[in-house]
Amino acid sequence: MKRILITIFLSIILFFVKAQNINAFYKQINIATNYAKTGKADSAITIFEDAFSKVDYVNIAYLKRAMKLSKALKDKKRVIKYKKQKNGANDDLGKIIDSLVRFDINLRNKKIYRKQKFLRRCIADSSCDKSSKKFLKCYSLQKKIDETNLSNVICLLNLFDKFGFIGEELVGKKRSRTLAVIVMLIHFDADTNNRILDSVLLKALYNGRLTPYYYSTIIDRHLFYVETDEVSKFEVQKYWTWPYSINEKLNFDKEKVLKLREGIGMYGSDVWQEKIGNNWVLKNKYNYN
Repeated sequence: MKRILITIFLSIILFFVKAQNINAFYKQINIATNYAKTGKADSAITIFEDAFSKVDYVNIAYLKRAMKLSKALKDKKRVIKYKKQKNGANDDLGKIIDSLVRFDINLRNKKIYRKQKFLRRCIADSSCDKSSKKFLKCYSLQKKIDETNLSNVICLLNLFDKFGFIGEELVGKKRSRTLAVIVMLIHFDADTNNRILDSVLLKALYNGRLTPYYYSTIIDRHLFYVETDEVSKFEVQKYWTWPYSINEKLNFDKEKVLKLREGIGMYGSDVWQEKIGNNWVLKNKYNYN
């Protein structure tokens, strides 16, 4: 029993150490990116490399930034060093993701989005005829989409149990694979309030397999999609990463939002509202994703 408690205690400590390391990593990535933008290449590379030392795997996008600076400084040794990082080589796992993508992609097009939009509006409108052929067809389509989304995510969660969160580190830089995992998790709308994915996503974030940007967009999607009313469903985001457009100005604490973002490693971002036509539109800027 004592050994089990010690193991649990050490696991908790390790979890928080990883959380601190990954936050420090992204903070330095933000500083290095700003230095690079102002032409301070030497300082930027030094900070990039210090950040890289804090994690087991460095996202290729960040390596490319350091490589670009190294090329500008004609530093061949660094260029060679950055090229040596191995890409994900689990092709069998990649093929499984590809097979899920083929199922998922058939549910993502403008025609289907229009039907989903009609369905949401009709459900929210008491005067809409819910016995009409159009409604019933759209309702049946949505059930099929929900079943496919659930099936895909169950498959992903089983793979996560075996391999850990599936990102670039495991299946390489092929964007269609890494982004597909994110898209499938985003559309897992049955996970209202992130009851299922919360711990999975947080672990992936602190292990460096999921970026703060994608972590926050998945969390926010599952928060705001709880309501069927198109107005109220946009009122419960945590990090405010999703578009918001309505005729009333949103009352939210910008400083609190930015502090929450920094708490997960999203530094250098901004969020504000602009009046466009009759609507207030939420705008976002990110220094890195």
